[in-house]
Amino acid sequence: MTDAFSFAAARLFKDTNLSVAATLWPSAAGTLDAWESLDEVDGLDLGDPDEAISLRVIRRTPDEIVESFGHGMVVGTVILSIQVADAPSLKADDVIQIDSTYYTLTSSPRKNARGLIWTAAAREGTRESHFDAT
Repeated sequence: MTDAFSFAAARLFKDTNLSVAATLWPSAAGTLDAWESLDEVDGLDLGDPDEAISLRVIRRTPDEIVESFGHGMVVGTVILSIQVADAPSLKADDVIQIDSTYYTLTSSPRKNARGLIWTAAAREGTRESHFDAT
């Protein structure tokens, strides 16, 4: 039998007002970083499609105040929440794709107290942003 916390967490991720459909590409950050140095992008992919995992993600974009040289700066951040059941081996450098935007997990994700939900900081980039003309 599922406990009340597991049930509640699953309901949150099914709610389309809170979560979005996403694809997890395990350990694909190196591929994203390589895009910056490519002239030709045809055929480039994030890995084996059989390893990609479809899941739902809760995306938050809170502003954070960072001290620098005695001054506070407001910096945008991206925080992703993912059910552990959907991605039991989530780790830094995994890539989450939401529509045409890619988020690379920048640090090791942390589980909540019950071990049901991962929380991870990410950096955002679109595939197109890696090919801007210089």
